[in-house]
Amino acid sequence: MSHRAGGRRPTIPERAKRLLLCVVLALAPNAGAVAAGADGDVLPPDPAMVARLSGLAADSSDVLHYRETREGGLFSGPVTYTGRLQWLPDIGELVQWVDSPSRARLSVLGDRVEIQGENGRARSLPLSGRPGLGAMMAGLKALLSGDVDALGAVFLADYLEAGDGQWTLHLKPRDEALREHLALLEVRGQDNQLVAIDRVDARGTRQAMIITDGPASP
Repeated sequence: MSHRAGGRRPTIPERAKRLLLCVVLALAPNAGAVAAGADGDVLPPDPAMVARLSGLAADSSDVLHYRETREGGLFSGPVTYTGRLQWLPDIGELVQWVDSPSRARLSVLGDRVEIQGENGRARSLPLSGRPGLGAMMAGLKALLSGDVDALGAVFLADYLEAGDGQWTLHLKPRDEALREHLALLEVRGQDNQLVAIDRVDARGTRQAMIITDGPASP
């Protein structure tokens, strides 16, 4: 992909900060509820949402393909990323491959993210130092594993379901400091399939990850 004169391509660590992934914090297993009432009281999880997350975990494919467009630098303009996500439940690891515009691999296990660039060199970083990325990854992990408690440890949830099988899940970070990095995750689906995950930052900028049926075109 070409870039405007005077610009520079983002480095792999910079991409990692902007990418989701999806993605995993060490989350408290006894977080409990995932919703809040109008008066701020914590409410029990929506049974419909619990059933949907269980369905996602049962029906999720081994590898999810995605296409994501994100704002680039001052001179580079928007950049479209394509790649794959894979949740490995046996070891609790989330892996993201970036296939274009350049290749990279992100592996999230516990509170560490390992970033491997095209040159094959790997770098391990603490995810706790990148709260926006950490929250995004935590939400993705919880969705793919059907873990309501893990979701509720980080987010307040609002689940909406239509009669045609379409549904939307709004996830707002519980922590005020975290909302400075991530204001909202909006997850959309059809039946037990993920369709898109939108990330909204504190400035209101929305960036969408579209889940595709197969390898996505750049």
